Amino acid sequence: MSALSIQPAYPIFTEKDGQPLEDGYIWIGTANLDPQTNPINVYWDAALTLPAAQPIRTLAGYPANSGTPARLYVNSDYSIRVMNKNGSVVYSAPAATERYSGLVVNGINAEDVIYDPPFTSAVQTNVEAKLAQIISVKDFGAVGDGVTDDTAAIQAALDSGATRVYGPGGTYLTGSLMIPSSVELYGDGAATVFKLKPAANATVIKNADQSGNNVNITLRDIAIDGNKANNTAGSCVSFVKVTGFKLQNVKAYDSDDHVFALTEVTRGQILECSGTGAAGATQVGLLLGASFPSVTNAVDVEVRGGYYASNGQDGVLFEAGSNVRIIGVTSNSNGQTGIKVGSTASRYIVANCYAEGNITGFKSQQAGNGEFVGNIAYRNLQPGFSVETTFAGTVTGILFSSNQAIENGQSGVTGYGFQVYPSISGSTASRIVLIGNIARGQSRGFSFQSVAGATIEDLMLLNNYAEGNTVNFFESYSGTTNTVVRSNNINGSGETSSSSAPTDGLGQCYDRLRFSYDNVPAFSGVQQMNNAFANTRGYVVAKEGFIKSFAVRISEAVTANSISVQLQRNGVTVASFNLLFDDATLFKRKQENYNIATYAVAAGDVLTATVQGNGALTPTTIDVEAVIEVGY
Repeated sequence: MSALSIQPAYPIFTEKDGQPLEDGYIWIGTANLDPQTNPINVYWDAALTLPAAQPIRTLAGYPANSGTPARLYVNSDYSIRVMNKNGSVVYSAPAATERYSGLVVNGINAEDVIYDPPFTSAVQTNVEAKLAQIISVKDFGAVGDGVTDDTAAIQAALDSGATRVYGPGGTYLTGSLMIPSSVELYGDGAATVFKLKPAANATVIKNADQSGNNVNITLRDIAIDGNKANNTAGSCVSFVKVTGFKLQNVKAYDSDDHVFALTEVTRGQILECSGTGAAGATQVGLLLGASFPSVTNAVDVEVRGGYYASNGQDGVLFEAGSNVRIIGVTSNSNGQTGIKVGSTASRYIVANCYAEGNITGFKSQQAGNGEFVGNIAYRNLQPGFSVETTFAGTVTGILFSSNQAIENGQSGVTGYGFQVYPSISGSTASRIVLIGNIARGQSRGFSFQSVAGATIEDLMLLNNYAEGNTVNFFESYSGTTNTVVRSNNINGSGETSSSSAPTDGLGQCYDRLRFSYDNVPAFSGVQQMNNAFANTRGYVVAKEGFIKSFAVRISEAVTANSISVQLQRNGVTVASFNLLFDDATLFKRKQENYNIATYAVAAGDVLTATVQGNGALTPTTIDVEAVIEVGY
């Protein structure tokens, strides 16, 4: 018995996206002529007795004869054009030879089907060439079931000459993949996973020519699983000697080595990527440049957005290179630093980033000529922001502006908001500028200290704010020269201390103290006011200085009699207000500046404030606040 060929009962026509063509149009005409203007006879039956009027309409993709799927028959070669319901050409062929088959379009080679792009000045090509512009790894036999080894199939797709290679959703078990120049590998986001196969012990994706020079490589909308549980080596991504690259929405994790290792790269973007470490690994989430075994630079690279967490070392490490921008990155719970700039890096900016739960939030480790702007360091184990030296030499030119350090120093460890610390004898931190930063809730708000033989030069602090730190400003000035301290604001119970005064400093830091008393009645006795931040009766002066100003604020207008507010130093009144209220001005304020010699203060002096109501008040009770500024 001979074999029978099983074929579909009716031909089916599809849209460009593969969906059945609904309410479409079919024209069949003379071969090599326009079928719309040169139609031929088409029939519903093989005997050629039932003519089919053109254009023939489709129903759910099938040629429809009075609402019923049907076959089409012709008795000669023919041309064909298929259009969708909107009149757009789906495909067209100038010559076809399938007669009496019931499958008019079956067997037509894609090379023979015209693709006419619906764009002004677009160039006509054929369907085969159009489809070849974007290929799928499944075109080469990749399965994506998480079990089959898809290495060879994916590599064949990457080496095919296509400029774009698509990985549909699935888990592709693979060895090391090498991506050539001018190739984009993309997928369906987190649904497309390239997972390192067991015992591969290799990088999942790397550029093909790491000894030469690759150009224009893109990875986007994929996930990469380093599968550390079954491997003892390898990164998720490694680029060496690549010029022009983009990593966008790449979620990489669980590698034994650095998650992203981009060690000799130029002109690249890393956008909204994430690098998450594996338990027990000592990797960096994102490594830019390297200093060991030799210096390899990352140059002109932008890192924007993304999340780097739970890495054994740093979340993001810019180790070597220049012109790198790290913007809007979150880096949490890493074993060392959230975002660190290493000793052979320069000309960088770290802006609008967030670091929490690391040993250090942000660190410049002997890396000069850079800026940290608008970042937040929250609850890191030690410093929020740190400038350190690791060898003899000078780190110079670092700006910290508009950053916030909040509650750093957890689990009983001394925490610093901002720390400048030349830690090696013979090293110098020079031209360090802090402007408009906030330190709140640390053991040390702003700390500047160095080991013996190390120095801090040209330190400038302007308009910074410290509140609620055990020591707010200037833990030690040992070894500092040319220090400018101006218009900084200490607000709260934290003391200001200095083991040695700043050399050549302008001495313009001040504490702003608040004393308050709620619901002052009409009484003749004197009432002690509370220190509003420390909740104590007085404020202990930390070091020699002066009373800069004294002001009083009330909660609402008083229209009769008066209130007296006194400022005492060691129990002796040094300033007094007798406030007469004869109008309805809300929040009346009176302020005077006092002579430094007259109102000098010394370390250990206690400042207090008292309030007294004189006669009946209207209203009967008000709240009073005294504000004292102590300068140093």
